[in-house]
Amino acid sequence: MDTPDRQLGPEQPHPVVISGGGVCGVTLALMLAVRRVPSVVLERELEPQMLPRAHTVNPRTREILPEVGVGAAELRAIAAPKELTNEVRFVTTLTGHCFGTLPFERQDDAVMAVTPAPMLNVPQPALEAILFDRVAHEPLIDFRRGHSWTAGSQDDGGVVTSTVVSADGEYQIASRYLVGTDGASSAVRGAFGVTMTGDGDIAAAVTITFRADLTDLVRSRPGVLHWVLGTPRPVVLLSYYPDRLWGLTVPMPPGKVDMSQFGEDRARDLVRAAIGPEAADLPIDIIAATPWKMRREVADRYRVGNVFLAGDAAHRFPPTGGLGVNTGIQDVHNLAWKLAAVLGGWAGDALLDTYDGERRSVAERNARQSLANMREIDALQILEEPARFATDSARFHEWLDDPGHTKLVDDAVERQRAHFDSLALQLGFSYAPDAPPVTDVGDFIPCARPGMRFPHGWLDPEGRETSTLDLLDPLAFTVVRLRDHPQPMQLALNEVPITAVTLNPTQPRVAAWMAEVGLSEDTDVVVRPDGHILAIETGADAIAAEQATRGIADFLATPESDSQLELTSTHEGKH
Repeated sequence: MDTPDRQLGPEQPHPVVISGGGVCGVTLALMLAVRRVPSVVLERELEPQMLPRAHTVNPRTREILPEVGVGAAELRAIAAPKELTNEVRFVTTLTGHCFGTLPFERQDDAVMAVTPAPMLNVPQPALEAILFDRVAHEPLIDFRRGHSWTAGSQDDGGVVTSTVVSADGEYQIASRYLVGTDGASSAVRGAFGVTMTGDGDIAAAVTITFRADLTDLVRSRPGVLHWVLGTPRPVVLLSYYPDRLWGLTVPMPPGKVDMSQFGEDRARDLVRAAIGPEAADLPIDIIAATPWKMRREVADRYRVGNVFLAGDAAHRFPPTGGLGVNTGIQDVHNLAWKLAAVLGGWAGDALLDTYDGERRSVAERNARQSLANMREIDALQILEEPARFATDSARFHEWLDDPGHTKLVDDAVERQRAHFDSLALQLGFSYAPDAPPVTDVGDFIPCARPGMRFPHGWLDPEGRETSTLDLLDPLAFTVVRLRDHPQPMQLALNEVPITAVTLNPTQPRVAAWMAEVGLSEDTDVVVRPDGHILAIETGADAIAAEQATRGIADFLATPESDSQLELTSTHEGKH
């Protein structure tokens, strides 16, 4: 087999090997490449997986993706139309009676006050296609399809040796670091003895993916999810693209999934029943019927020496909440800059220990909420019986007109709200060890505190062109200086990339934003490369600079340098 790894000895390990070339693995590779860190990505599948799974790109993920060149316009171009996918509907059938609706994840204009990037409905294969295109044009990424990671070990010096199997045979590859982004059945996780804690096999389901143009049927009843309660077994219709691609999820008892019940004709019958009588002559092309299991599990550790876990290899959630893939992308966003810092020599190994504590706590919280969302679905059972006799119009409306039943319906629908409105989980997670728990997942109040994402605010006087997030340098620590007449800043940290920007607190827009998020004048906010606040220092320029220096050095687990890095006009911008 012709592979450069045959010439690589232990003294020449690759910087990073990534096992798993799905959305999390390639995002990590791209984030490393932006920082000039080469990587090898091992992907066992010969072709990309084209069946949609995840379908939401949440606000925090959207804020992150421009770092790898995936901007707002490109994502909007592949997203489903907002006007047809901005609600969740609880119905007898797709075209039948609607018991109630809920907004789907804050796609309204008001959410732009807290994020410049509201949620988009983007099927996972469409997002992956963009990322794969970036990978194909990135010389620092060695992407190997049809290469399966099968085993690994690490020596006392921290070098990880991986055994890989491809069509040409078996070979070994050495690396400083190995990251397992190889999915729910992670071989890396198993090989390095990492166990999972939580609930396995909570439920099961089969998703029927099909092609159909249902635009005319949903134009007056838009929704990304249609909870269909009037079929013999309640099902969920998911609109990836209303004019061409849909999914029908059929819940099944754990351990009792019989795929012989899901042949093409039977699958088509299930789809037609969920849509309603209007589907009788509608062309429906069944693409696949795929079984899957719901679990709520989080790895007991995310780091074993120089081996790390991310994405589904580190956590498995029920899909109720759309948090899985987004959590995975945010995992690698946390890890990438830390790997680059240590490999670049401007941070100590202890920095990598923070990955486990910061990201595992986020996964545990998201796992709990996903399970709570799933359990609240039981409240809809009260609607299943009337939904099944909805074709008897007189009987059905007699049931609906009962005042007691009206309250039952409203309560059952309202109990699903947290499932589809979790902005506080998406934007409000903190890396501070003493961060207060999120008590209302839909109530996100922006604030500036260590550990939190640096808060968004619009800086341009009239439009929505420049966000405070645009000030941050993803390749450096950013010191945001809230000072009217700041002095040039000197920080005693050699080789650590640092950018300084100044916001004038006397400008109305800046002053209003500062008041909203709890910041005062003569303050410097130290922001990490991943956009989370490291420290907030208040006082005279010299004092704040010294405090910022000490805080960055302590976090990076590396001694302060004696040489001075001066941030002059080359490094310092003003707004």
